[in-house]
Amino acid sequence: MGRASVNQAVQIGVETTPGTQVAASKRLPGMSFGLGPRMDSKKYRAQSFKFNTQSVIHKYWSEGQLDGPLNWDEIIYPLSTLFTPPTPTTPSGGTNSREWLFKPLPQGNETLKTLTVEQGDSLAAQVATNVAAVSLGFEFASDDIMVKGDVIGRKLATGTLTGSPTDLPQQIGSARKIDVYMSDTLGALGVTLFGSGNKITDAYKESFNIGKKLSPRWVHNTDYDSFKDFVELPVELGLNFATEHNAQSRSLFDEVVNSPKKYIGIRVQGPIIEGSIRYMFEIAAATKVSGLSDEDQDGTFGYNYETSPEHDATLGSAFWIRVVNTRTAL
Repeated sequence: MGRASVNQAVQIGVETTPGTQVAASKRLPGMSFGLGPRMDSKKYRAQSFKFNTQSVIHKYWSEGQLDGPLNWDEIIYPLSTLFTPPTPTTPSGGTNSREWLFKPLPQGNETLKTLTVEQGDSLAAQVATNVAAVSLGFEFASDDIMVKGDVIGRKLATGTLTGSPTDLPQQIGSARKIDVYMSDTLGALGVTLFGSGNKITDAYKESFNIGKKLSPRWVHNTDYDSFKDFVELPVELGLNFATEHNAQSRSLFDEVVNSPKKYIGIRVQGPIIEGSIRYMFEIAAATKVSGLSDEDQDGTFGYNYETSPEHDATLGSAFWIRVVNTRTAL
């Protein structure tokens, strides 16, 4: 029987040293890491020949996309390849729950994690090291919450899947558990909890996009047959939300001409972990409106607000992402 695409599994492992392969002992049932081979080759043709006479590969790496629904236990892995992973803390009153607060550094180098990714079946696998998400986006729709991003790793090599991988718990975010908040001050918005008085009452669509943050670095050194590591880039951020053009929206519309700073929060709640502590995914950003347009959403007259997160001294960054789950470590 031939090798079926449906049997191609993906497993990950968090590398201790970037680029040094580890056992990919974790399986993410909700999120896909689709890596494929990429190469940069050049062809040459000598004078008087009608056809190419030489070709050579100058760069060889792997590339693809990650995508899947928002899962509180899985999302910390791609986030940890983009930003310095925090040490998880136990929320007040908790025992099994953990809080992960990802706050990007506004200056200086992050201490990023990289992954070993194995993809294949019982016959064989392709293995890539030094894998990281180089961009990441979140889409909050009326019937879905999706995570998508671009992934890059060193060149693929033939290997095998690590046996007996651990499946991470599957707790998926629901579109009916989304709240969106807006405030003129961070204190009113809240650092970890958003005040109910700041809720955007009729929001129906949001997105948060982290543009290309990492680029592979190539060196002339035969110790590396692919790129050596990553370098950080200036990052384009975008946070958009759409709402019925009600009194709340009209008030914001009238303010836009003055380019006010707004703190925007998006929160997704999940099932209770223990006591009153729930699974949680939160984004908080300091933004200014950079574009707006009216739209029809299933018969509702709405406005779509495009905002650009900016560095904010009170926030200590342009944004942060808080995750509450049960993972004690990566």
